[in-house]
Amino acid sequence: MTLVEKNGTSAAFATLKFDLVVFDAEGIVAKRVGVDAGPLKAGRTVVKTFDLKGIACDGVGRLLINDVLACEAEGIAADACLDLVEPRSRVAAPFDK
Repeated sequence: MTLVEKNGTSAAFATLKFDLVVFDAEGIVAKRVGVDAGPLKAGRTVVKTFDLKGIACDGVGRLLINDVLACEAEGIAADACLDLVEPRSRVAAPFDK
């Protein structure tokens, strides 16, 4: 899986980790993983690649950022990080929070 992360804030994220849930085409949870999305500099876009072993791309029906497991950014409260995330998908599988 490839994530394109764009930090549209003026804060650098020293740590950013998501609780990501992958659903299959029938809507059943296929995998749940902690995805390390940081560090992420202010105003930057980066590409991160993650292996979802055992799941074929065409077997993914939906992706969900269930929660933020860790978030450290100057001037941003940890409990506000999930509100800043705007997931989008460029493939058939929806990506939301």
